[in-house]
Amino acid sequence: MRAGTLFLPGPDVLLSLTAVENLADAALAAAGWTPGAYNVADADPYARDATVLRVLRAHGITARIRHLPPGLARTAARAAEALARGGEPLLSRYAVDQLAHSVVLDLTRARTQGWTPRHTLDHYLTTLPGGA
Repeated sequence: MRAGTLFLPGPDVLLSLTAVENLADAALAAAGWTPGAYNVADADPYARDATVLRVLRAHGITARIRHLPPGLARTAARAAEALARGGEPLLSRYAVDQLAHSVVLDLTRARTQGWTPRHTLDHYLTTLPGGA
């Protein structure tokens, strides 16, 4: 983020996010579940751009989002990885991939076990100083 501008790859996408409280609730409940893989996330996906802006604002940061073509973002990530020379890059191709594509988890299997996500981003934001 430079000069109040945050560059994100591609257009806005939907993302499943998981409040740590939802994860903890599911982990505790899972002891009685049928063995297998379960998706755990907040009840509804979030629009990436609006969510990022809300979190930044809750931390006192004002920004505007500009969209970069995903190919350009990947090229920038490749360069950042090369410059890091094995260290932690400022931007990675993995991060670009995670932000550029919609990832919405199907919670059906966990819900059939009786689990319901109870926490949201709104809940988290109210725990911050100032109660965003």
